[in-house]
Amino acid sequence: LANDDLSLFSVVLKDPRNADQELIALNRDNIASRAVGPESAPPSMVRKIGFGGRDWSLAYYAKTNAVVRAKQTAAIVAAIGLALTGIVCGLFGYVAYNNLRLSREIQVRIGFERRLTAVIDELNHRVKNILAVIQSIVTRTLRHGSDIDVARELLIGRIHAMSNVVSLLSESQWQGVKLKGLFEARAIPHAERIAVSGPDIAVSARAAQSLSLLFFELASHSDEGLSLVGKHPHIVAHWEVTGEEPDAIFNFRWEEFNTSEATRRADSDFGLILLDRVAPEALGGASKRFFTDVSYVYELTAPMETVVDMTERDRTEQLSAPVKRGR
Repeated sequence: LANDDLSLFSVVLKDPRNADQELIALNRDNIASRAVGPESAPPSMVRKIGFGGRDWSLAYYAKTNAVVRAKQTAAIVAAIGLALTGIVCGLFGYVAYNNLRLSREIQVRIGFERRLTAVIDELNHRVKNILAVIQSIVTRTLRHGSDIDVARELLIGRIHAMSNVVSLLSESQWQGVKLKGLFEARAIPHAERIAVSGPDIAVSARAAQSLSLLFFELASHSDEGLSLVGKHPHIVAHWEVTGEEPDAIFNFRWEEFNTSEATRRADSDFGLILLDRVAPEALGGASKRFFTDVSYVYELTAPMETVVDMTERDRTEQLSAPVKRGR
């Protein structure tokens, strides 16, 4: 009848001569008798054994405690519930995260496609403008009756000047060009004889194209032979900004010293149109050219807001900025 802590059942011995009592082992050395009443729980199993001339009964009571069993059951149910809740929440979170990630990728893709469309439209617009300028250059340079050798030289130089300014704009992502960069020897004839001075401001793409052609036209018609004093004329290109924003004015002055109307090559028809009309109108300003006793002078004035053109620069910055991910 030994009942230890590892036993699944409590075993009692019932004497057939006394049905109201049963013997139970408290430990290996002590056996006690306890009463059996109507309210007592029935045993889980009963076995009949016979010895000493009598039939005895061995009753097996399962070791159960309602409070402990309830706690154990509650713990098991809670664990299962938590596990199921964690699985469901994990699946929901995974699905929600994938949906959010997919939504962000779609937004980025849509933004990228819109940006690409805008960039292509802007590129088409700029290419059309450049082609229109080149077409005008070719048409007016190769006009009927012009000297083919001189026209070819001017045409190559003008297109080269346009190519140079486009390269400079590409390097700056069309954010503008430093004005002094338009006087490079690869684009301006007689650049070594030009003394350039003035603040190194960044002009807009449109202004850079007009000024690049303007500088080439002025330099290409400077005296190629000897000047009034038997030397090549000294050229000074100077500009300054006067006034305060937003009414600041850009002032440009080109002066070829020791030059007269007799020694300077006459401006071509295209050059006159560019100097007197195209460049000033493109910059929203005015120009004048004249001879002094010892020099040839060309002056151009224009509003700084047109020369710099922050609207065009801001639009270019928006087009070149990276696409941001949606939140």
